[in-house]
Amino acid sequence: MKKRKIIMYTAFVFYVAVAAILLFGDDIFLRDGNRYELLNHANLKPFSEIKRYVLAIKTGSIPMWNIICNLLGNILLFTPLVCFMCHMSPVFKKWFVTLPLCAVVIGAVEWMQYYFKRGSMDIDDFILNFIGCTIMFLIIKIWESRKDMKKE
Repeated sequence: MKKRKIIMYTAFVFYVAVAAILLFGDDIFLRDGNRYELLNHANLKPFSEIKRYVLAIKTGSIPMWNIICNLLGNILLFTPLVCFMCHMSPVFKKWFVTLPLCAVVIGAVEWMQYYFKRGSMDIDDFILNFIGCTIMFLIIKIWESRKDMKKE
C-alpha cells in the first residue's frame, strides 16, 4: 500500500510539472498567433472561441490538427487532477467537493495566465476544462459502481 501511495504522489508531482509547462511555458510550448495579442487578451464571452473553431472546421481556415489539439487538449488537461483527487482522499469522491474545487483551480489558472502574461484568459478554456473534469468524475463514479456491483 505504501509503494502505491509513493507512486501516486510521484505521478501527481509529474502531472503538475507537465501541466505547469503546458499552461505557463509559452517559450517552451510554442503557441500559434500574435504573442502580444495572446498575452493581453481576456475572452469573457462564452462559446466565442468554440464557435470560431467550429467555423474554422467548415472553412478550413485553421488546420484540423490545431483545432483538435486545442479543443481536446482543453477537455483532457485537468482530467488527471480529478483522478488524483479521487484516489488520494475519500473526501473527493463527492461531486459537491470535487467539481467546485476543480472550478476554483481552473479559474485560478486562467487568471494567473492573464495576470502573469503567460497565456490568455479564456472562458471557453474554463468551460472545456470543466467539462473534462465532470466527464472524468462521472467515469470514475461509473467505474466504482461497476466494481461494487461485481463484489455483490
